[in-house]
Amino acid sequence: MVLVNEYGQEYGGFVLDISKIKAAGPSLREDKVELPYTGKLPKQFDGCSVARVSLMARPFEVRISLKADRGDEPVFANVDAEPREVREILDQLFRTANFGKTGLAPFWEGTWAAHYADWKVVLREIARTEPTSEAVNKP
Repeated sequence: MVLVNEYGQEYGGFVLDISKIKAAGPSLREDKVELPYTGKLPKQFDGCSVARVSLMARPFEVRISLKADRGDEPVFANVDAEPREVREILDQLFRTANFGKTGLAPFWEGTWAAHYADWKVVLREIARTEPTSEAVNKP
C-alpha cells in the first residue's frame, strides 16, 4: 500500500504497514469503512492524530486513503494497493464472525459488504478472461 503523489505532495514511495491497520474493526464511522492505523506516518502527517485508512469498495473499483486530523483540519493522501492487500483487510472486517461488530450501522454494513463481494466477483471474472493480466491478483 503506497501513498500516491498528487496535489503537490511527494511521498517518495511511502508504504503503509498493512499489519498496523486494525482490520477486524470496528470502523471509526458508522457510514464508511475507516479503520484505525497505528503505523508510521509520512512527514506530511506530522502533528496529526487519529490516523485511519478509509476503504470504499464498489464493483469496479476500490478507493483507499490515509486520513488524519491536524487540529480541526483533515489531512489525507490517496493510497494505491494491490487487490490482495484490499482482500486481506476487508476479509477480516467482513468475516462472518465479525458481522454485526464492524462498527458500521446495519444498513451500511450490508451495503459495503455487498459492494466488496461484488468487487471480488469482478476480479475473479477478469482473472478468468484475462489470465495474463498483471493488474489483477487472483482472489
